[in-house]
Amino acid sequence: MKRATWIILLLGAVANLTAWAWVYRAHDMPDWNGGTLSGVSYSPYTANQDPAADDTPTPREIERDLDILQQHTARIRTYSALGALQIVPSLAGARGIAVTAGAWIGDDTDRNRQEIASLVALANQNENIDRLLVGNEALLRDDISVDGLIAAIAVVQKQTAKPVGTAEPWNVWLKHPELARSVDFIGIQLLPYWEGVSAGDAVSYLNRRMGQIAARYPDKPIVLTEIGWPSAGRAIGSARGGRIEQALFLRTFLSQFRNLDYFVIEAFDQPWKIAIEGMAGGYWGLYDAARQLKFPWTGPVRERDDWPIWALIATLLGLLPALRCARTRSSLHPRGAALLTGVSLVAGSALIWALLPTTALYLSPAELAIWTVLFGAALFLVSGVFIDTIEATDLIWTGPLKRKFSATASIDGGTTPVKVSIHVPIHNEPPEMVRRTLNALANLDYPDYEVIVLENNTQDRALWQPVAAQCHALGDRFQFHRYSELAGYKGGALNRALAHSATDATIVAVIDSDYIVDRNWLKALVPLFDDPAIGYVQAPQDYRDRRDNLFKDFCFWEYAGFFRIGMVRRNEDDAIIQHGTMTLIRRDALQTVGGWSEWCITEDAELGLRLAHCGWKSAYVTESYGRGVTPDSLAAYKAQRFRWAYGAMQILKRRWNWLATGRGTKLTRTQRFHYLAGWLPWFSDAAGLLFTFGALAWTAMLIVSPATTELPAAAFLVPTLAAFVFRQWRLFKLYGQGTQIAAADRAKAALAGLALSHTVAKAVIWGLFTSDRPFFRTPKCRRGPALFRGMAMASEEGSMLCVMMAASAGFIVTNGLWHLDAWLWLTVLAVMSLPYAATVLLGAINGIPRRARTRAYLGGAAPPVPAFPPSERRNKRKGVSG
Repeated sequence: MKRATWIILLLGAVANLTAWAWVYRAHDMPDWNGGTLSGVSYSPYTANQDPAADDTPTPREIERDLDILQQHTARIRTYSALGALQIVPSLAGARGIAVTAGAWIGDDTDRNRQEIASLVALANQNENIDRLLVGNEALLRDDISVDGLIAAIAVVQKQTAKPVGTAEPWNVWLKHPELARSVDFIGIQLLPYWEGVSAGDAVSYLNRRMGQIAARYPDKPIVLTEIGWPSAGRAIGSARGGRIEQALFLRTFLSQFRNLDYFVIEAFDQPWKIAIEGMAGGYWGLYDAARQLKFPWTGPVRERDDWPIWALIATLLGLLPALRCARTRSSLHPRGAALLTGVSLVAGSALIWALLPTTALYLSPAELAIWTVLFGAALFLVSGVFIDTIEATDLIWTGPLKRKFSATASIDGGTTPVKVSIHVPIHNEPPEMVRRTLNALANLDYPDYEVIVLENNTQDRALWQPVAAQCHALGDRFQFHRYSELAGYKGGALNRALAHSATDATIVAVIDSDYIVDRNWLKALVPLFDDPAIGYVQAPQDYRDRRDNLFKDFCFWEYAGFFRIGMVRRNEDDAIIQHGTMTLIRRDALQTVGGWSEWCITEDAELGLRLAHCGWKSAYVTESYGRGVTPDSLAAYKAQRFRWAYGAMQILKRRWNWLATGRGTKLTRTQRFHYLAGWLPWFSDAAGLLFTFGALAWTAMLIVSPATTELPAAAFLVPTLAAFVFRQWRLFKLYGQGTQIAAADRAKAALAGLALSHTVAKAVIWGLFTSDRPFFRTPKCRRGPALFRGMAMASEEGSMLCVMMAASAGFIVTNGLWHLDAWLWLTVLAVMSLPYAATVLLGAINGIPRRARTRAYLGGAAPPVPAFPPSERRNKRKGVSG
């Protein structure tokens, strides 16, 4: 590995650690040098307890809590006089802790009576109860009327001599002076976070609101019954939940108001409140639910004290794959090394940042399940981005091709040509199309070949009889064989064709029934078999009908990336995908590996893998020697890609041991890498579909319960969006350099690729969990659909697009767009909608009428096609399996 690469890796690691250090930098703030807190509100429930489910803390747990609190305060406040809270006053009294006891007032009249009775009894039995609070924000919640609350307060006042009040926000006190007149003291809840005030401005805001209350009721004592800040929670205006914000607010408040009568909310985090108040509700504690103090009272504060450990893990996670790839690429350009290092480190950090919230948040089982799905999808997405980066560095910053096979080879000069057996499997094909294919084969400039047309499983005589007649008319070179029932998909047909081949044929060639081959196809490529190590030779798939209509033009450019860029790059490592048509195979090699597989619907790609497994080499030429026709409809286009992706999953499951471990195979490490890396983008599509369902489920929770459901962290969303942008940049970059095509044509390729994402995702998921899906033949030369038929072919994706749009609209209506996280989530939903929108748009394009010259491209002459430079070495977004 070059010294420059080592330096780049080292600088990347330093930059990554520096970025982590900046994100988790120390924040200076006022010190609070200790002393005793005026008071702390206390609820005794632990992380897994919920009062609504009658989960009651044990006396021992309450004693543990009080032992912790007596180190910081001499007063606590409770919210209920029933259940576990009934024993708190006596346990607190034993520790010298005073209690401001509360009765919970809600919309249940019977329970309110029980609360009041218990509160009075506790007050009369415990001398350490110094004040009483009847209700907490009961008017704010509209659980009781003002008159009803005043009456409840009066009942308590009559039965005890201790001061009685209630706790409400400042605005409720200003609105109801009659309530102020009824109490012995005003309990004011001042929580600037809920009012959208930033932590830095919150203390001055608090002082202003207290001044309003004091000026309005100068004769009433004021107690701050709740003052605090959450250590987590969504942004509200300028306010944001966080450890830094919590420490800043409380330390500033405590350093400025030493003689104020207040209760900090609250002693310990109460995760059960999340279901009622949203994420922030569970994070108001000075201690977390595990009873660990959240921040120090003096000195700088960081959001996470353990950040160096995570930063190191993230850096190593990013460096290891970058180092591994760099070591196998001795000619790696410094720019390529910089891109590889940067993307790897960012990807590693993105995964760790996405994981961190699960180590600090109290997630419900449903949230954890959805988060797991989203994280798993992100893992595949990041892996796909990393593979894309490797291919980008290989394609953009590499030297001249080292393994280039020239198509100028010729049998002229006295070399005795070997016999070639050309196999043309057909099934339900338009006879006029097949006849043109056969006419082109009859015109080959090669002395010794045969053509075996094997028709299988076609019941309509009008389809196969004209083909049989054409074979008879073309002479002895042509054989026609028909099987009304033949198993094994296309592989079964090709095996039958092989059985009919002449015994002296040493090369087997395969073309699809729509291909019109050049005269010099065999003459140019057969000599490549002079190298005895070559098992098969592959020429690109190409198409003659891209000017047929706009839909076919989109398809053409989407196909071009793989055949004109990716295959050229894979050829450098002898790892090309055998894609059936326009292929030539050494017969001995084909028979040695057992012929074509009949269990796999992508028999071509599977055969190529088996040939490489047995040590046979391949050759890929960049020149086109034959051109077929693209699918006529979006439905056919999707069915073709479904077959390719589903077949890839069949291969992956059957040949996993070869590809993953390398045991028992002659496949090289780079060959195994290319096969797995070529399929990884399809796994990313499947992960994207799961991500979509997870995001929709999360959005549904946000719509149904916007106050209690939080958005995923920005650290999770930003990398997801960045990955999408990077992949689109890569596609445009590689297409631009590899094919030198206009930006508009690159956009066509990108849109067509996006339009197939949902289909590929379904194929991958089905392929992983099933083994015997039917073979989908790609129909050719069918009449193009009208606009509504084209749209109908995208009905599933259109439905998904409507759901995504409805979810986005519902999210905006119920949650608003008043902070960055909301905009990020809406952007994520929009990006996830793009593949579905692309499919709908491509369906509409498919409905555009054909051009008048359609039929010209079904003739023997190939239309003009863009000239691709012979040295292109760029790859496209998705692999094609043949």
